[in-house]
Amino acid sequence: MPLTNAQYDEIGRIYSRRQQRDLEDQQQRIRRAYEQVPGLKEIEEKITDLTCERGRAMLAGQKNEAERTAGELLNLRASKKKMLADAGLAADELEIRYECPDCRDTGYVGGEICHCRKKAVMDLLYKQSTIGDALQRENFRTFRFDVFDKEKRDPQTGRTGYETMQEYVRICRDFIDGFPGQADNLLFTGQAGTGKTFLSHCIAEELIRRCFSVLYLPAPKLFERLADSTFRRDGSGMEDADDVMTCDLLIIDDLGTELANSFTSSPLFTCINERILGKRPTLISTNLSMNEMAGFYTDRITSRLMGSYRILRFPDRDIRVYLRFGENGK
Repeated sequence: MPLTNAQYDEIGRIYSRRQQRDLEDQQQRIRRAYEQVPGLKEIEEKITDLTCERGRAMLAGQKNEAERTAGELLNLRASKKKMLADAGLAADELEIRYECPDCRDTGYVGGEICHCRKKAVMDLLYKQSTIGDALQRENFRTFRFDVFDKEKRDPQTGRTGYETMQEYVRICRDFIDGFPGQADNLLFTGQAGTGKTFLSHCIAEELIRRCFSVLYLPAPKLFERLADSTFRRDGSGMEDADDVMTCDLLIIDDLGTELANSFTSSPLFTCINERILGKRPTLISTNLSMNEMAGFYTDRITSRLMGSYRILRFPDRDIRVYLRFGENGK
């Protein structure tokens, strides 16, 4: 799974805590059972002793002794089972009860990653994505084509908004299926409320479900992180900057809402360029047109965006207004 070292360590801590809880739960049940069922502790101790005796006999090749102890063990275990049943306790009352019996809370089954570890990774990535709650509402399963115009055709493309968004969703699904090695960088442009953020969330949710790390940052937050890593002399901001550079997918939302100046242009170029060189896809959404982008940012940034990003211009209909007021916006 494509995780950072810090994420691997956190998953390891999750499983260590899980195993510790398993042991503590077992010890509590054992203490209660011993108090509730007289003689149970003594039978358990005899079972332990006989198990060791049988092991020694088998290693020494003492077949008769091994068979004798095996018979005694069967009788003792039957007695233990009856004592537990008579007390209204489960047959496995003294055993460890794993949260995931398939891997016994190790995260692996036969050297393969267990389904529970995949879920733990996905849960961690949701938590770290900063938009976990939004992804529950905005994803491909809740995406609606019917909110896009089926009548008006764009004079440049000749397509309706409905047709355009069908094509864009196909492009985004191809982006996901080819991720990360064959995935392009994406640039969503268009007016506010046209569905750019929603479609970004669809991509993020699907990639997190596939256990890729996704970092979603509104543009002002991105520049705060980059500035912190630049100006903190103690280096305490470097981890945030590392996440920006190394996450599997970086989503920069509302680029152009930050205060553009020389202090933002340089780190933005570095961020975009390093991720391109590292073959780590980036998705950017902006309300600016490409002409406005050219006037807003340096030539170096504009060149990278024009040359290394697939640009998707969203239809002009404000979806939020349409959903609230209908076709006439009233």
